[in-house]
Amino acid sequence: MSSLIHCALEIRSLSTLKEVLDAMGLQYIEKVGENTITSRGYRGATADADIVIQSSELRKINAGRYGDMGFKYNKKTETYDATMDSADRRVGDEITRRYAIQTIKNCARDNYRDFEVLEGDITNNREDILIYVS
Repeated sequence: MSSLIHCALEIRSLSTLKEVLDAMGLQYIEKVGENTITSRGYRGATADADIVIQSSELRKINAGRYGDMGFKYNKKTETYDATMDSADRRVGDEITRRYAIQTIKNCARDNYRDFEVLEGDITNNREDILIYVS
């Protein structure tokens, strides 16, 4: 059975999150000002969000069958929490994985360092990787 789940992620940078969603080709709706937007889930469940990927957009990657995916800033932990249907957990995991990779790339770039994968496949989340930043 489908259900709306909340996931505490280690996503701290909104700009990096948006980079990842853009790279995945996912269009999203972003709140304007202090107004929150609503992420809709299975059987009318709702959650406030700062960014929403609508279910119609998630269907492009074979997800979103039961609802939207939302991200809401958590002031206490200073991270973005995700709200999604339990059936879409793999998409949340993929976003988190890509976010981690993008964070490393951005850090290397911002500190004038080169980023190189020495061992492993950075696109394969089932494989250990060795990264060299110089």
